[in-house]
Amino acid sequence: MPSLREYFQACKALPPCMLFLEVKDLDSVEQILALVDEFSFQERVVYLSFSKTACVNIKTATPKNEVFYLNGDLSPDELLELNLDGFIYSFLTLRDRQHWLNRAKVLGMKHGAYNVDRKAHLKWCLLNDITYALTDNLILFRELSTE
Repeated sequence: MPSLREYFQACKALPPCMLFLEVKDLDSVEQILALVDEFSFQERVVYLSFSKTACVNIKTATPKNEVFYLNGDLSPDELLELNLDGFIYSFLTLRDRQHWLNRAKVLGMKHGAYNVDRKAHLKWCLLNDITYALTDNLILFRELSTE
């Protein structure tokens, strides 16, 4: 598996695209931010984490970057209080907490779902105007989104 440095080196040769970077280890936040700075990827990175503390630390250090919480236990209002840009929760969490999705839309907060690989789940995301649907089934998602 490539290191983050190796991944960033490979990305430099690609056309500009957004990089969704999941921060798994709270202790690595400073190193990750330094590497993003080294490669001048500040405008290309969206940060994700299951750690509320990591999200807050990243948002404090890089207020212009979007930071999304992944754990599924905080409402949009709680995320707003933390100055976070939104959430990407598991599909089942988001489906079961439809009121959070509705509240996020009222607040203008970006939102998304991961583990969206079944056709019915992909359709639900499209019907509910999910900002980000993370899927391993890109071909099916493309087909459904053009219907």
